[in-house]
Amino acid sequence: MSRPKLLHVFSTFDAGGPQVRTAQLFAAAKDEFEHVVVAMDGRYGCRERIPEDLGVRYLSAPRGRGPLQAFAMFGLLLKQQAQLVLTYNWGAIDSVLACQLEGSVPLLHHEDGFGPDEVQVRKRRRSLARIALLDRADRVIVPSQLLRKIATQEWSVQPARLLCIPNGIDTERFAPGSREDARKSLGLDKDAFIIGAVGHLRGEKDHANLVRAFAKLEGEPQLVLVGEGSEKERILSLAGELGIAQRLHLPGFMADPRRAYQSFDLYVLPSKSEQMPVGLLEAMACGCPVVACDVGDVRMMLPDSLEQLVVPSQNPEALAAAMQSLLSNAEARSSLSQVLRAHVIDRYREEEMCRRHIREWQRLTGRL
Repeated sequence: MSRPKLLHVFSTFDAGGPQVRTAQLFAAAKDEFEHVVVAMDGRYGCRERIPEDLGVRYLSAPRGRGPLQAFAMFGLLLKQQAQLVLTYNWGAIDSVLACQLEGSVPLLHHEDGFGPDEVQVRKRRRSLARIALLDRADRVIVPSQLLRKIATQEWSVQPARLLCIPNGIDTERFAPGSREDARKSLGLDKDAFIIGAVGHLRGEKDHANLVRAFAKLEGEPQLVLVGEGSEKERILSLAGELGIAQRLHLPGFMADPRRAYQSFDLYVLPSKSEQMPVGLLEAMACGCPVVACDVGDVRMMLPDSLEQLVVPSQNPEALAAAMQSLLSNAEARSSLSQVLRAHVIDRYREEEMCRRHIREWQRLTGRL
């Protein structure tokens, strides 16, 4: 029996939450499916996370503008003859239309979050497009309860076709390690108190919020921001204005950020828009105490007894106060390290996430 071909369409395949999750799913499904990945921007940074022996193919996106892009993708669908099309977020919406023009291939659409311009209110044009197009998707998958609510109330997705699957991580791979070895590998001071964040340097991640809060801290901690993106120069400029440039480290993108998490004394999620951030789970699994902004499902991701770790977004004063309380309390950090790792192991294991996603692949390709 031949393997069903799955065509995955992303706006970008650089490493981010949906891309990392997809790499996990490829590994878990092993050779049950044939996978083809298309990145509309031609970027395939997350390819580094996918073993070559899985035989995943990466195709260039056909070029078109406006409605012509949907017709170009329609041609690609006809040529690939996939048994299931999987689209990811607004950047792949043209492929949702293309799939419906083709008419015979099942469609599984994913929504994982928004840019900074849609944190509070979604763009009307995009919402109307989702209402029109997602109504015909065979299944829509979201990772958070907030997105489930938005999908039903704003996009009119029927609950029977909507599935919420929380993100999960490999808790054996993401685990505590030698802090000294991790810092040595990254060229960081072995004795400093290090506060870190991992993620794209984009507006919605609001690293400027973290930089402003960091500048208010007592003592001489250091700040490590792992990632690349359009906000890099703004972050450097702001750090210079606040007099902390000498204590800021920007090591760039890391395909495998485990060493970064293991080097941190404290992990911070400063975002003004998230849904269910994978980086937060990875940090917790590595034994990092955390402070996070109250966005998406973040509050629900943490144990009920640790609400003091969650602060309002876009509030440097509140973020600084929460960081300072942990910076000054080694005993609390040690306790949090154990509690948070145990919590991730109990609720957010990769195996359950993969099982539920792959079951949908099997169902929609007739293998169940």
